[in-house]
Amino acid sequence: MVSTLIKKLKLLLLPRKRRIYVVLEGKLKGEWLVKIKTTLEGVVFFSLPDKYIHTISQKDLDFGLKNKIIEPVDVLPERVYNVCIAEYNYESTNVKQNNALNRREQHATPDSLDSE
Repeated sequence: MVSTLIKKLKLLLLPRKRRIYVVLEGKLKGEWLVKIKTTLEGVVFFSLPDKYIHTISQKDLDFGLKNKIIEPVDVLPERVYNVCIAEYNYESTNVKQNNALNRREQHATPDSLDSE
């Protein structure tokens, strides 16, 4: 009871940008999401511990929060949030670099008969 009250007060009083959310249903079930930024496409989240980058439309996010599919769990300390931002920046540049490298990569033929 007291811990629930403390949790609600933390979520109410501390900055919203440092919140961490848990996904309780759907294809992202079990993932912890740290909000990174809001774009025209939606809200960009960094998934923990797998370090995936997800963009969720504002409509889907509102629906998820309203229907308790996504729940705010806690507010990250500033230092932890900054580490998440740094990891997001690292992962987002890796994804771009890997995509640039892979587009020119030559793939082996699927059948050994075709490789002659």
